[in-house]
Amino acid sequence: VQMDWFALNLALPAIAREAARQFADATAYVAPDGWALSYRDLDRVSDELAVGLARRGVKAGDVLALILPPSPEYPVAYLAAAKLGAITAGVNDRLTTAERNALLETAAPRLVLAAPGLEPDGVSSVETVTPADGPDAMLQDLRATDETPPALADEPDRPIAIVFTSGTTGLPKGALYCNRQLAFITQTDVGDTWGGGGRGVVGTPMAHLGFMTKLPGNLRRGGMSFVMRRWRAADALRLAVDHRMNTLAGVPTQLALMLREPDFDAYDLDSVRFLVVGGGPITPGLAREARDRFRAALATRYSCTEAGIGLGTAAPLSRTTLDA
Repeated sequence: VQMDWFALNLALPAIAREAARQFADATAYVAPDGWALSYRDLDRVSDELAVGLARRGVKAGDVLALILPPSPEYPVAYLAAAKLGAITAGVNDRLTTAERNALLETAAPRLVLAAPGLEPDGVSSVETVTPADGPDAMLQDLRATDETPPALADEPDRPIAIVFTSGTTGLPKGALYCNRQLAFITQTDVGDTWGGGGRGVVGTPMAHLGFMTKLPGNLRRGGMSFVMRRWRAADALRLAVDHRMNTLAGVPTQLALMLREPDFDAYDLDSVRFLVVGGGPITPGLAREARDRFRAALATRYSCTEAGIGLGTAAPLSRTTLDA
């Protein structure tokens, strides 16, 4: 059955290529500065970066560490590493220097891509990644223009990602995810379907479990993600209104902050049908208030970094149910 999941959902590089074929010039990510990255360019630029990384010595089984804020550069680098058979270790850019260094010591990366000011000491190979103003400028100095890496054999047990725990019981631990585990998560989330994705907000660090393990499923959906470098309640609400989003997702604190916005009731949020919360416990009072004021169904997800998928509550299927 595990092999069937893998065959059904494909490895991450193959999903990126098929998404480029199916969705082409549809927008995959909108950068914090407003420029758009299409599915076609996501695949193309990650190909070119993969070749460039290989020329810098990154090979199958090596670790590429990313110390980047939320940005389109993050999924491009993640896909590039996967196309080489390398392992991406996401390091939350909001951690302290000492915390970041501890994670890097655990991951032992061949290469680190870091945002300006986050470059670590004591690592032999570091490249600074400055924010781009469009697809052609992304990671420009690291890419091999118009080149593609050799295709990889399908290996369900090839490691793809290291996702670090929060460290609530000690130093953060690195959970290793292979093609097989990502395929199971994708099967659970989207099955064997393509398309159906809407518009959403990326409002948490991309090194988090959610982004790292759900990227294959999100690519299969073909939706549009608006990336926020720093999440703010008012900005998230404005994006939801301007782009008629039907789902808002985040941690309970983000949901509470949106409800506490002084002008919350002035926002036209009629398009929002579903609220999805995870990453922490939600109180019954907050859940009731969110359902009532958003007039939306709410689902709570519980997962752990080591497992990648967990439990969840079922939400009412329609607004008619909510009004009953």
